[in-house]
Amino acid sequence: MAINRSRTLLFLFIAVSAIFLLFSACDELITETNEIIISGFPNANFVAPVDTCCRPCSVEFRDNSDGPRHEYIWDFGDGDSSTAKDPIHYYTTGGLFDVTLLIRDTINGNEDNEVKLNFIYITDTIRANFTAPVDTCCLPCSVQFFDNSLACHEPTYVWNFGDGGSSNAKDPIHYYTTEGLFDVTLLITDTLTGNQDNEIKSNFIYIRDTLNADFTAPVDTCCLPCSLQFSDNVYAPCRAPVYVWDFGDGDSSAATDPIHIYDSPGSFDVSLFLRDTITGTEDTELKLNFIYIMDTLFDSAGADFSIVPPTGDTTTDFTFTELTLGEIINSFWDFGDGLSSSAANPSHNYDSAGTYTIRMFLTSPCDSVEVFKTLIVTN
Repeated sequence: MAINRSRTLLFLFIAVSAIFLLFSACDELITETNEIIISGFPNANFVAPVDTCCRPCSVEFRDNSDGPRHEYIWDFGDGDSSTAKDPIHYYTTGGLFDVTLLIRDTINGNEDNEVKLNFIYITDTIRANFTAPVDTCCLPCSVQFFDNSLACHEPTYVWNFGDGGSSNAKDPIHYYTTEGLFDVTLLITDTLTGNQDNEIKSNFIYIRDTLNADFTAPVDTCCLPCSLQFSDNVYAPCRAPVYVWDFGDGDSSAATDPIHIYDSPGSFDVSLFLRDTITGTEDTELKLNFIYIMDTLFDSAGADFSIVPPTGDTTTDFTFTELTLGEIINSFWDFGDGLSSSAANPSHNYDSAGTYTIRMFLTSPCDSVEVFKTLIVTN
């Protein structure tokens, strides 16, 4: 079979031309795409890992911009600047700082800037404060204080506990040995900046060692034989003290609320002595003539009264006189005609004749008696 050389060469020429045109088209497409990227505008942005920092403070800023950029100008707000892409800046003064980033495309001359107001807060704040788990305590008393201060750097501590004691510990334990109200002060000092602050809490700790003896009894007057229970009314907020009662008749007791039997009449002083066995604090309450023990005030078996004159008529004034031995507390007379008297020795006359029963009632806290007699009244 004969080969047509001219036709073959023609086909080869056509194929090579097609391939050349295809590559030319692709190159134009790529060229156009690259031209779009190169002709874009820069968009400035940046970030920082912190926005609040203690003085002195080192902050690393990081460029987070888009678009073509070849030149950076940073303004850190404190008078310093940088042309680095991701600069590290060292703040030496406290305050709120605006931060600005200007980026520039040096080929096309396009630029953009980003301003972030109050972006960095540099503080050297130091503020003393403290707490304690209790504010009232009984002697002897151990109180732990806890630092609750705000400081950029670890401070030094000077505590004053108000009783002459002090400490340089962070969370000290202090042992109070005297009673009273105590101011507590904490002074802290920043070891890097030298800044100081102190907190004074007035009357912050109340150390008490109080004992107040007092007592009561259900009655202050009693008849023989007399049994009385005394009740303590003691104020002893710290511990139960030792009790020593003196009942004024030679007897005593160590009970808290003792029962005592008086077996002789008279007025008696009663005292209660208290003692704290740990601190030795003492207090005594003495009540003079607190208990009055009475014997029988009158002879109820021999109670009697007289009527003078023993008889009479409607014109007669009769005098009634009690003849009972002893002291009478209350007297009451019933004259039998519907009338009565509470006088000790009353007088009475009758409006009509008749036989009347006269009753005398005598009472005291310890005894009572009724005596009656008959009186004949004529016209």
